[in-house]
Amino acid sequence: MRIYIDMWDTIHLIIMIRSVLTGSMIFPLFRGFGSVLSFGLTDVINNATGASSVVNKCSGFYKAGNWSGIGLSAAFGAAHLGRNAFYQMGSGGLRQGSDV
Repeated sequence: MRIYIDMWDTIHLIIMIRSVLTGSMIFPLFRGFGSVLSFGLTDVINNATGASSVVNKCSGFYKAGNWSGIGLSAAFGAAHLGRNAFYQMGSGGLRQGSDV
């Protein structure tokens, strides 16, 4: 079995490795993630300092970071509600015939 790699595959691979190493694929993911977790406070700070000019909010990685942040927030909220429901039951759990 032979694997043929032409010049364009090599160039595409080099560009992909370069973009991963320079962070152009990773940083938008973390920026979108942080934007959701900070309730938009990082957007306000980026706008005030002028750093928002380098953030591409339309990129797929930024949107993936946003969705990841929303998922993590929902998971933390569900875990908190579940823990509180467990604590509200007390040591006896739900007693039969009691008003819940």
